[in-house]
Amino acid sequence: MKVRILQIKILTVLLLGIFTFTSTAYAASPLDEVRELLQRYYVDELDEEILEEPTIEEMLEHLDPYTAYLTKEELQTFVDSIEQSYVGIGIMIEKGERGVRVTNVFPNSPAAQSGILIDDELIAINGEETAEMELEEVTGKIKGEAGTTVMLTLQHAETITPYIIQLTRENIQLSSVTAEKLGGNIGYMNVSVFNEQTVPEMKKALREMEDVKKWIVDLRNNPGGYVTASQRMIGLFPEVKNALIVESRVSNYTLPAFVQTTQFQRKPAVLVNDMSASASEVVAGAVKDANAATLYGETTYGKGLMQALYELSDESALKISNARFYTPKHNKINEQGIDPDVETETPLVDAHLAMLLEDYKEYHGLEPLEKIDPEKAIDIRFTQPIDKDTISTDTIQLIELGGGEVDYTSQLIDKRTLSIQSTDPLKAGSQYILVVHPNWKTTSKETASQGIYVQVLVNE
Repeated sequence: MKVRILQIKILTVLLLGIFTFTSTAYAASPLDEVRELLQRYYVDELDEEILEEPTIEEMLEHLDPYTAYLTKEELQTFVDSIEQSYVGIGIMIEKGERGVRVTNVFPNSPAAQSGILIDDELIAINGEETAEMELEEVTGKIKGEAGTTVMLTLQHAETITPYIIQLTRENIQLSSVTAEKLGGNIGYMNVSVFNEQTVPEMKKALREMEDVKKWIVDLRNNPGGYVTASQRMIGLFPEVKNALIVESRVSNYTLPAFVQTTQFQRKPAVLVNDMSASASEVVAGAVKDANAATLYGETTYGKGLMQALYELSDESALKISNARFYTPKHNKINEQGIDPDVETETPLVDAHLAMLLEDYKEYHGLEPLEKIDPEKAIDIRFTQPIDKDTISTDTIQLIELGGGEVDYTSQLIDKRTLSIQSTDPLKAGSQYILVVHPNWKTTSKETASQGIYVQVLVNE
């Protein structure tokens, strides 16, 4: 719970900008600067009793949870969290019953270049064993300044002999967008934060996968970022003209979408949940108002306050809520959130299925197959005898919903029954769709008149 609160307080943001503040008071202290900033820019006019509190902490206790004082170090952490940059060796770790394990290795990082693998056990750092360390202590010892070194003792999951490597810490720049092609030629983008690189990375994916016409954009657990990045993302949706309405103490105005030269060609799906906040809600609200995307998932977080970040004279900063924002149709976001079009606990599965079925409108859907054993073959019974020589890899598709194409073998059990066996066991608890396209023939050489599909639900 402590980690979640910290994430909401520090990361959940729709940031207008980062400004250097010069106080009008002579030899002003951070306390005086904070007091003046709140008086000038806070979203609501404040009572003198609040502004006269003796400490910054006591002043902020009266305000919204997103207005916060940041030390120099916290300011750097905050900016790095949006920019997706940090100094390190390029791994993510967790601590469990099997000790400290590597859960991710970032491409082109010192860790990747040295041969560290996912699921390696981290035994020691600079000779100090990690067994009795808390996770925060482990990460603290791995971190350091760029150019300095750290010595790690690790062990691959399938070996019994540890190995020792010395790594030089570097500035690590992470991508805010990961993109891949799902089964059935559906594009998928996961967007982790809204920064200056987010939309360029999305446009790059659109160009590199130009054969993909349908896209799923995943904003689940995305805490926000820069307002300009949300305006640019909305500009990827051709139908959307406006991004949000802003209301401050001094003015109300509408911010437009920044139209992009590369855009989505078909109506995308957007995935959201209760941790999609701030800039994520700007995008969700704008595309929903314009019916430019279908929202799948849960009601969003409900953070409708915009912040500006002011750097103070001692290099600390004040993150101050200076305006409320609404959808282009003036629907409230703060403490309310954006409701999805399709409420579901499995948004990726449901969005993927819906997009696939758009292409199979003329196909006949069979009753779903439930409680399928992961290693059992899937049998389909046809109304007419099948010419086995006309069944090819182009005839049958087995697709994991939310995933990719699945390799399989097929055989005729009898003249009317086709058996599909996945090369590897199906994933327990997952859902699949099996599609038979109408390019096969009957034994009397008649071409099939209609394709068929069946949804497959695998046992836990």
